[in-house]
Amino acid sequence: MSLFAELGLENVKVNQPNALPDGSYVGFVSNARTVKKKDGNVALVLTYTVNDETNEQNGNGQDEWRTFPNMAEIDGVSRFASESDEKNAVFLKQRLLSFGFSDDEIAELDPSELVGIPIAFTVASNNGYKNVRRVTRMESGTTAY
Repeated sequence: MSLFAELGLENVKVNQPNALPDGSYVGFVSNARTVKKKDGNVALVLTYTVNDETNEQNGNGQDEWRTFPNMAEIDGVSRFASESDEKNAVFLKQRLLSFGFSDDEIAELDPSELVGIPIAFTVASNNGYKNVRRVTRMESGTTAY
C-alpha cells in the first residue's frame, strides 16, 4: 500500500474556489479585500462561500471583482475619468446597496465590515467566465433561497 493510500485522501473534501456550477446558492461573504490589478486599477474582491449543508457545493466559493473608478479633476471638479469609470462606480455601488447599506453607511464602510454578511447569490457563465449575477442580503439564520 502506498503512503497516500494509507492517508485515506479519497474521503477528504477539498473546497474548490471559483468552480461553482451555474445556479443559485445560499452563503455568506467570506472575504473582502482590495487588490491592485495588472492594469494598475484597484478592485474590491468579494468571496462568496456556499453555506448550505444540503448542497453538494457547501464550503465552495466564488470571487467577484468590482473595479474602483478612477477619478480626474476636470474644470476644477473631481469627476470620473471616463465612461468606463462611471460604469465601474455604478456596479460597485449596486453591489454595496445589495448588501443592505445606505449611501451614508457606504461612505463610512470598510471592506472588513462585509465579511460574514449572509447572502443568496447566483452564478452564471458568460464567454467562459463565471460571473456573480445577483446578490441579496439575507436575514441571519435563513437557509432557503
